[in-house]
Amino acid sequence: MTSQPAGVRPTVLLTTSTVPRTSSLRRDDAMTGRNYSEAVFEAGGLPLMVANLDPSLAAGYAAVADALLLTGGGDADPARFGAAPDRDLGSVDPERDAFELELYRAFREAGKPVLGVCRGVQLINVAHGGTLHQHLPSVAATWQHDQRDYRGLPSHAVELEPGSRLARAFGTPTVRTNSYHHQAVNEVGSG
Repeated sequence: MTSQPAGVRPTVLLTTSTVPRTSSLRRDDAMTGRNYSEAVFEAGGLPLMVANLDPSLAAGYAAVADALLLTGGGDADPARFGAAPDRDLGSVDPERDAFELELYRAFREAGKPVLGVCRGVQLINVAHGGTLHQHLPSVAATWQHDQRDYRGLPSHAVELEPGSRLARAFGTPTVRTNSYHHQAVNEVGSG
């Protein structure tokens, strides 16, 4: 797929975190890991990153981009799923939550593909009325998701649904992966 010219690649909108700059010119930066763009490119897409903007712009983005990738990042605000903040809740960004939830709705309404990674999966669950565990270390019998090895090496097995598209793509129902989650799906949303 990567042999296609850039002009015919499907465009994939990638969400970002808002990060206050603490040196040089004071401003907020829109950031996400380069690995997301690299993965989209390697899969044949043309990655486009977008800052967290007014949610009213979501339909416009859904009209011009072919797909949406909701990237990882900080914690989702528990107010979005009707919960009080856990004492160990990480940093939240209500503006990012609002923008990404509206992007998700707009892309789904347009019938375009959406992929959630880490925080993105959690936000999709919240969009469907689900809830989250706000602090995985306080949930009994969970994997340690705050790894000390930041190289991203696979550290634990994940069981895929046998016969699923993902299991067929990997050629096996068991894969090894890494995890750096602070939150996770608790009650699964509808649909």
